[in-house]
Amino acid sequence: MRTGFGRHISSLMEQVQGARGAALLDLDGIPIESQLAGTDIVSLAAECTPFLRDAQRAAQELGLGETQAIHLLGEEANLLFRFLRSEWLLALVAENQGNWGKARHRLEREARRLEPQL
Repeated sequence: MRTGFGRHISSLMEQVQGARGAALLDLDGIPIESQLAGTDIVSLAAECTPFLRDAQRAAQELGLGETQAIHLLGEEANLLFRFLRSEWLLALVAENQGNWGKARHRLEREARRLEPQL
């Protein structure tokens, strides 16, 4: 699937060391755009969306405000989610050896570029 959002997804994949996949999805886990390099980010993100919606709801109920991002640390890889307008997700999965500060920065930068287009 190719949309105008593909350049943002490609940029994430190119700029994050060890990137295995990146995707733009709605909060139901339906992919808008994705790119894979070893990990099915779409299936992985879709499995996580119920948890992500619960985290959003919990943050609101606890008075934390809008959920901006969630970072899942795994033994083999890390998964970053950045919420866009509370109903869209930018997701990135990459190997643990990468620079996660840089990965978060790149994800945030692409999120800011994407948000006006949604």
